[in-house]
Amino acid sequence: MLQREIKAYLTEKDVTIVDPGYDCLSFIKKINPNFEIRSVPPQPGFIPSFQKIRNIRISGFTLEDISRIGTERLWELHDGIIKGDFAPSTNPMNPTLLDLKIELAKREIEHCLLCGWKCGVDRSKQTGRCGLMDEAFYNSLYIHVAEEPVITPSTVIKLSGCALRCIFCQANEAFNIDKDKRLDSGVWKELDADPNFSKAITLQFVGGNPDESVYSILECLKAAPDSLRRPIVWNNNGYGTETLYKLLEGAVDVWLTDFKYGNDECARKLSGIENYVEVAKAGIKQIVSQDAKAIIRILLLPGHLNCCHQKVLEWLSNYRQQIWISIIDNYIPDWKAVNHPEINRMVSDEEISQAKELLKKYGLRDISESSKDFWEKNE
Repeated sequence: MLQREIKAYLTEKDVTIVDPGYDCLSFIKKINPNFEIRSVPPQPGFIPSFQKIRNIRISGFTLEDISRIGTERLWELHDGIIKGDFAPSTNPMNPTLLDLKIELAKREIEHCLLCGWKCGVDRSKQTGRCGLMDEAFYNSLYIHVAEEPVITPSTVIKLSGCALRCIFCQANEAFNIDKDKRLDSGVWKELDADPNFSKAITLQFVGGNPDESVYSILECLKAAPDSLRRPIVWNNNGYGTETLYKLLEGAVDVWLTDFKYGNDECARKLSGIENYVEVAKAGIKQIVSQDAKAIIRILLLPGHLNCCHQKVLEWLSNYRQQIWISIIDNYIPDWKAVNHPEINRMVSDEEISQAKELLKKYGLRDISESSKDFWEKNE
């Protein structure tokens, strides 16, 4: 079994375990004997999208050709294949759509515009705003047992690095990069050694934030075993750009995306970022245009129902038939939040109740209550 540190909080109401996995299941059962893993898996025979694009071969090109073609032309080729404008090749010597995405991702980090900062740094030579260069590193590997039922249990690859600096971040260890934990093909052997790996129904990339590590993640997926038949879940902070979402189109099965703030002032104050709302909205538009499932997470912050969550939910109602909402109501002040009185408290029962009423008001689907049809094919 993979080993990791467990973080837990003792509050006036209960004990909250951050990212519980099989490694702490016996402890959970002692606290709550009635605890059960809620799971709504995809249908038997499910083929993840990344396996499909590993088998879409590009006629008339070699890998060497792909490396020499100009970036603009590569994007034209990529977008044409995504749209179905080109007939795939059956020649096993031709490069795949995944190969093409890897080449594009490699070039993008040489002038990085993957997150809303658009810092333009050549990450093959220096560190970007995310704290990363061209390699990716993970903080931990484990099997999460208490997320949304449609992705639980989930094999979690928790990556280092993030472009945000949320003062309440519960994953702040992701800012400390352990270079002994490089994300490469060896991760599959390590995961396979965990006896609980076979119990997971999804494979989830999270952080920190996975967006900035997209190049290494695509390379890692290229090396994944053919037998891996689990949906890929991309759990990100909602600050990705159009480039990021295009690179992942056809590779991701479930978008699990945060929408943290309803105004830029709160985003600046609590996460140290600019232009958040515009970037987040553009990202949602990209997500719903793709043939993948979309769950939008709303982390309830104390005192932010009116200034943030209501505005976000009202806007998301424009896509009520294309998305599911996940209300995260277990906020606990962590990291630097303890020094900020306005968010140094739990979310009240009234705030939680009001948020759920807003879901109903705007006709949005709550993933915790309407997950039975989640894995049905998109129309």
